[in-house]
Amino acid sequence: MTTKRIGIVGTGVIAETHAEIITNHANLLLAAIADINEENANAFGKKWGAAHVFTDPTALAQSGHIDAVHILTPPDSHAELAALFLKHNIPTFVEKPVGTTQEDLDLLTQTTIDTSAYLGVNQNSLFHPAFEKMRTIIMSGEIGTVKSIQCHYAAPLRQLESGQFGHWMFQKPINILLEQAVHPLAQIAHFSGSFLDVQTQNVPPLEIGDGRPFYPTTLLNLQGENASAQLHYSVGAPYAHWQMDVLCTDGLVAADILANRVTVKGRSKWLEATEHFQVGRRLAKQIKKQSGKNFLTYAASMIGLKGRSDAFYIGMAKSIDNFYAYLDGNKTAIKVDLPFAKSLVETCLVASDKMAAKPEKKAPARKPRKEVDVVILGGTGFIGRYVVQVCVDKGMNVRVVARGTHNLPAIFHHKKVDVLSADMRNPAAARTAVTGTKHVINLAHGGGGATTELVKKAMLGSAEAVFNACKEANVERLIHMGSIAGLYLGNPSETITGNTPPDPKPAKRADYAYAKALTDHKMLELASQGGPDVTILRPGIVVGKGTPASHSGLGVFNNEQYCLGWSEGNIKLPFVLVSDVAVATVACLNAKAIENKCFNLVGDVCWTAREYFSALQKATGRPFTYDGQSPYYITAIENLKILIKLIAGKKQRLHSLRDFKSRAMYAPFDCSDAKEVLGWAPVKQEAEFYEKAIAVHAAPTNVL
Repeated sequence: MTTKRIGIVGTGVIAETHAEIITNHANLLLAAIADINEENANAFGKKWGAAHVFTDPTALAQSGHIDAVHILTPPDSHAELAALFLKHNIPTFVEKPVGTTQEDLDLLTQTTIDTSAYLGVNQNSLFHPAFEKMRTIIMSGEIGTVKSIQCHYAAPLRQLESGQFGHWMFQKPINILLEQAVHPLAQIAHFSGSFLDVQTQNVPPLEIGDGRPFYPTTLLNLQGENASAQLHYSVGAPYAHWQMDVLCTDGLVAADILANRVTVKGRSKWLEATEHFQVGRRLAKQIKKQSGKNFLTYAASMIGLKGRSDAFYIGMAKSIDNFYAYLDGNKTAIKVDLPFAKSLVETCLVASDKMAAKPEKKAPARKPRKEVDVVILGGTGFIGRYVVQVCVDKGMNVRVVARGTHNLPAIFHHKKVDVLSADMRNPAAARTAVTGTKHVINLAHGGGGATTELVKKAMLGSAEAVFNACKEANVERLIHMGSIAGLYLGNPSETITGNTPPDPKPAKRADYAYAKALTDHKMLELASQGGPDVTILRPGIVVGKGTPASHSGLGVFNNEQYCLGWSEGNIKLPFVLVSDVAVATVACLNAKAIENKCFNLVGDVCWTAREYFSALQKATGRPFTYDGQSPYYITAIENLKILIKLIAGKKQRLHSLRDFKSRAMYAPFDCSDAKEVLGWAPVKQEAEFYEKAIAVHAAPTNVL
């Protein structure tokens, strides 16, 4: 392969993986970056060593700096951008899906006719290690020819459980299929050929946003050119599973994609009774061998004896390598081009036709109010929805400011609510957002990052930007939503009150707690220098409808069923209902003598972790399990992992016992100040707490 200069358009999460693969490839050079956000483009270009940075994709296409381009922007922009570069005769590699509408497909079809440049599509599931092994077995002919295919695809969907319905995949019924279903569909189509007929069956939809239907489970019966197939597709599934069974004339091959294992059943010389015994032995041997190899590969990767070995990365790397091998005329490369990707999108279009969608409900056309009673930043999030509801119930005019404003629940279409999309990192936009009110509630998280400094910059920088905007707009009171994570909670003999300062040793804490502590310090410092009065609220473990049952305040969830706890599990934990947090937040708007003070929000029902999980089991009928651990044990184990990485040459920061003792939350809380000053009365009855915090997770099951 000759060395090629590569351009990347779009600097989102997936672009990081593409950039890593390109820079690790012997014959690829990351030469240029394009993103409409100049700050993001410059930061990404600097990180990955790209010599040229653009904010206009057309300028990149005309620059002459690249030999090929990767389109990594949101899905509904894929077709237009791919067509742009193809028209400039630049080979184009576009993330799936290749398009989202029939018009997109028609545009690309015509463009590929008019140009000699090749359009490849990243269907990385075709290069998953387990699928590649399955393909090798089938292509060898050892179990005959393909007759039928069955695939079961069940995936968790965090955004569905947490109510983050502004994501692109919830905006139209087809979007979730294009986001998720194209992965197993690509694998099926590789063996079955193009789909000649598509029949679908759906479970009754869930209602999301303002009553819009969302179909989590679909059964697709597919007739391909070479074989029939069936796909049972489900998202928001509590148990993740992705398995493909290919029945051939002389055997069956099964690929467990998530476990990265392949098993083969065929015939032998034995009589039936003996054959069943032999088949069991062979299958057990195959599973044992592959599972052991996968574990050793993972361990070798962790200690630095080999590079990244996770199946996702390998599949992406091989997909990219396959694209460039095809460009160079390698006859063993798989042609993953427009016709192949187009058939997948068309299948999703057919399947979505049965998903009757209501048009997105828009707020009544009216001019936004110049003056409102309160501006709520980050108001479309989990806590924000409850805060907006309380404000509306009190007759307030509200301006909600958020980045994502699509597919919002009914409360955001209320006549008392104006919704504004704005990036609070932009000073002018931030000032406009908070102009025309005396009160601002800042619920915006601020974001995260891959390093401690990036997390600090995101959280602390965001809070400072909001304060400065409020100061310029003459806002009188700023309610800042912090977290008890910014406090030190590891001393059982110290009662935590609103006067308890942020952790005095934040550097010994994990990134999130570190940034939260610094932000609280900074907000109080800024308030003392003039500007709006600041009140900091620090909620405990917030529970209620809209937050996952697997709450990170309880421990680490390697999966949603098993929690590796931060403590032994017998400590009374600082739970608080989200509805109670909302009431306290709104009470701050008119409360007296709360300037530059902090209030912790912990409810009166404080169960232990074991009591919480016992209640979850009762409500859901599922085997939720809490595995209690000592902070001393956690610290030792986690630091052992870090030491292994350090030996392997990876830069890591050791964990402190102080951090894990604080996560255990040994310290009791006294929230009498919030109750007295704010008139706050959180739920006292355990039965009511159970209904609002636990029973909400016992959702009805859709079956197909």
